[in-house]
Amino acid sequence: MTLPQRLQILSFALLLAITIQLAAQTPGIPTTITITQAVQLALDRNLGIEGARLKVESAGARITSAFGSFLPTVNFSAGYSKPLTSGDVVIQGTKIPGNQPDNILSANASTSVVLFNGFANSANYSAAQSSYNSAIENLNNTRADVAFQARSAFLSALRAEQIMDVRKNDLEVAREQLARLKGLVEGGVGLITSVYSQEAEVANGELALEQSATDATIARNTLKQLLNISPLTELQLSSEGVAATIDTAELARNRASLGSFGQLAEQQLENRRSVQVAKLNIESARFGVAASKGTYYPSLSASLGYSWQKVPDYSSDNADFSLNLSYSPFDGFRTSEAVQLAQVQLKQSEIELQQLQVQLNAELQQAIARLDGAERQLLAANKSVQASRQSRIAADERYKVGVGNYSDYLLANAQYLNAQVNQVNAVFNYRLALYEVRYQLGQE
Repeated sequence: MTLPQRLQILSFALLLAITIQLAAQTPGIPTTITITQAVQLALDRNLGIEGARLKVESAGARITSAFGSFLPTVNFSAGYSKPLTSGDVVIQGTKIPGNQPDNILSANASTSVVLFNGFANSANYSAAQSSYNSAIENLNNTRADVAFQARSAFLSALRAEQIMDVRKNDLEVAREQLARLKGLVEGGVGLITSVYSQEAEVANGELALEQSATDATIARNTLKQLLNISPLTELQLSSEGVAATIDTAELARNRASLGSFGQLAEQQLENRRSVQVAKLNIESARFGVAASKGTYYPSLSASLGYSWQKVPDYSSDNADFSLNLSYSPFDGFRTSEAVQLAQVQLKQSEIELQQLQVQLNAELQQAIARLDGAERQLLAANKSVQASRQSRIAADERYKVGVGNYSDYLLANAQYLNAQVNQVNAVFNYRLALYEVRYQLGQE
């Protein structure tokens, strides 16, 4: 390969690297985010929230349309015509010349308003207003869902990174231990079998570190997807606002903030946005039943019209006002069908509310059970870390003075590593469970 060719390849590689780096930068996204920033980014960029916002706009248009039914309709038309034939008439062979004008101009204007239609317009407007309020609550519910998902995804990603740090530190200790053992063997005071055992320990640590790095990458990409950020974007997580440990005082404060299950269940049904959405859907369905019954009543409307016409020899105009009363005693059961369908929709909305209440109560019970379990696991994990740390130190000292074998140290070290990983999991499981309980209670 010649020098110019090598320079071309190098230039192309450099250009490609610059392009990838530029593509990885998403405008407005900080390179390091906290859990609070992650929630805000999710609320600003999540596509589910944007879809719910569009439904609010659609519901608002329905209100405008329903209000328009109270207003008069206005129609205007104008026309021009020119006959293309003479209009002659032939009777028994005798041609009689027609008398059609050359040009005809006309204009018409009319307005009408419904004065009464069985309160259907009022019911339709109230139903539209309830649907709009439901869309607002659904938007708020979607925002609450996305905020909870963002917190969960952030904690899962941060958990994976902290576990990766634990395994990285363990691997560093294992490599230092391997170097120390090799030095002892070279000095003639160590056993080669200990070196072999430690080399296996290092290899296992490298494998575990690679797996934890993969888990951290997957968790971070899951968070990026929720935040609607390109996977190429460089994103680092900050533990600000998320303490690495939880003491008994914090556990006591969190426990004191929660009341009995009955109180929490009442708070849940009062505050959860999804419950408000279901109640507003019932309200809208009730108005829908009232609107469908409007056809049972007579309809009264008023109209005002004006017309004008001009031909070459004369012009004319006319204005009129009319009241129109219409009533259909039988319409082929169409009104009855509409009423029954509206009543079925109302019943379905009521059933959906009952199902939602049962489901939310069950989810609240499960969330509280997970919080209780996470609290007990956290206390046990803290004790395990303290005990296993002392056990590893003791096993290492016994081996150094020649009163213990190396397998005891390896076992104690593995127990300490597992205890550290369990502690990280316990801390994040507790925080996730606490967030879930607050989410079930409708707290932001």
